[in-house]
Amino acid sequence: MTARSRSIPTKRSSPGRHGDTTIAAGNKRAEIFDAAVALFLHRGYDATSMRDIAAAVGVMPASIYYHYESKEALLVAAVADGAGLLKASVDAATDSELDPWTQLERACAAHLTTLLHGPDVVRVLYFELQRRREGRVESDLLRIRREYENLFRDLIDALPIGDGVSRTHLRLTILGAMAWSPVWYRREGDSPTQIARALIALVRYGSG
Repeated sequence: MTARSRSIPTKRSSPGRHGDTTIAAGNKRAEIFDAAVALFLHRGYDATSMRDIAAAVGVMPASIYYHYESKEALLVAAVADGAGLLKASVDAATDSELDPWTQLERACAAHLTTLLHGPDVVRVLYFELQRRREGRVESDLLRIRREYENLFRDLIDALPIGDGVSRTHLRLTILGAMAWSPVWYRREGDSPTQIARALIALVRYGSG
């Protein structure tokens, strides 16, 4: 289930409170979400106001609060949606019948493909999870991040590696390497699948 269909706490208004600017549930909610994602990505979350989002959709700022209680709620919804897309890609790419190394390689390929070629909301997740927030929004973002990273924890726990190898450090190394890919990736270079294959080969066999 993506963030667009998740129940987000809202401030309910009485019918007609906003007159002609009252937002009907459904398509308008999706328009608000998409406008927020585009602004968060291209302008930055901190530089985007609810007034900016309202202007992009063509409604009064107060109308947005019928669907989202705050800008923070929109950010959490966007990050959750991006994480949901990444999780769906990884789940579809992995198969319990495969050997553990192949599962991990395919999970990395799916992650990279979705991060580098997926919709804007995935890149919002990438940029915003690198920033520290305060209060409830920080705890919500941390929970979303941990839930997604648990997929890789389970895959790495299944690897046939020696007890002397820290699986935690291995997981963080792989995720950290992929996290930088939007900075150095070039479409004319290796594909996400080729990058994933090289990354896991390096982890598995070393540089020897």
